[in-house]
Amino acid sequence: MKASLLIAAPVAGILALVLGVVVILSPGDTASGLSTCTPQPASESSEVSIDFEQRRVAETIISVGKELAVPARGMVVALAAGLQESGLRPLAYGDRDSLGIFQQRTAWGSVQERMNPRTSAVMFFTGGHGGQPGLLDITGWEDLSVTEAAQAVQRSAYPDAYAKWESLAISLVRSIAGYDASCIGAGTWVFPLDDAAYVLTASFGDCGGHWDDCHTGQDFAAPTGTPVVAAGQGVVVFAESNGAYGNAVRILHAEGIATWYAHLSRIEIPQGTSVRPGQVIGLVGSTGNSTGPHLHFEVRLHATRTALGTPIDPPRWLHGHGVQIEGD
Repeated sequence: MKASLLIAAPVAGILALVLGVVVILSPGDTASGLSTCTPQPASESSEVSIDFEQRRVAETIISVGKELAVPARGMVVALAAGLQESGLRPLAYGDRDSLGIFQQRTAWGSVQERMNPRTSAVMFFTGGHGGQPGLLDITGWEDLSVTEAAQAVQRSAYPDAYAKWESLAISLVRSIAGYDASCIGAGTWVFPLDDAAYVLTASFGDCGGHWDDCHTGQDFAAPTGTPVVAAGQGVVVFAESNGAYGNAVRILHAEGIATWYAHLSRIEIPQGTSVRPGQVIGLVGSTGNSTGPHLHFEVRLHATRTALGTPIDPPRWLHGHGVQIEGD
């Protein structure tokens, strides 16, 4: 069930309570002292107001999360689910027998439990009485996007609907708990060609007539059309043609790590998308300055949405993060 919130004019920060309304800033506005981490895609609900009832419910969910030692990102998942299902209100009605903040059905628990913000939040995190998994029961939930994690618990008919509440949920956690939950952990790392066959060609630091400067990545020769996958969890910050790089994708990960994927025959993911390790982002090609079909793969440090970062040796970095490269 989709709930409506009060729409507010753009604001420059988190304001005090005024006339019974709490105004939340856009998560794009950063405060001093917050850690640098992976940015999240913009949300259509990034500038929104909530009333006192909604804030009390949000405070309850966050309080339960603290008691259960749930990481801040788990609180964001719960708030995004509650915003989508009920607008953060303990609704006494819903689809069929669904009730409460999370629109939990009869098998989850009694009417009293589902209507109580505290007990319904506990069930969201730890599971229902009928064996339904809670967020903490989902293996690897920390490496899922917010919408994927919420859907793993909620099993909604609208699995993509939670994403639009992520920015507001992040702001609520920041406002109420003081936690910066805007980052996503990199989680596991994988090889950017998955299990496809390849041949190592130009290496990091090679110099010659093919490049204006020395080579800033590692080339993996593979047939045109071979799937290229995200090496780690992050956000796509570039996905278009880029001169000598040809069709290219750049992904920004936690802690200022960026991975680049160049010379693609086709880009399969739009800019602004959250991606998980192993998700297909493009196909091997020979666009741009290329002598044949291959993936040009880079790893860069100290990157941001606007700063390209400093390239480092990709195979060495992958080795250090548990990814082995044959032939290197």
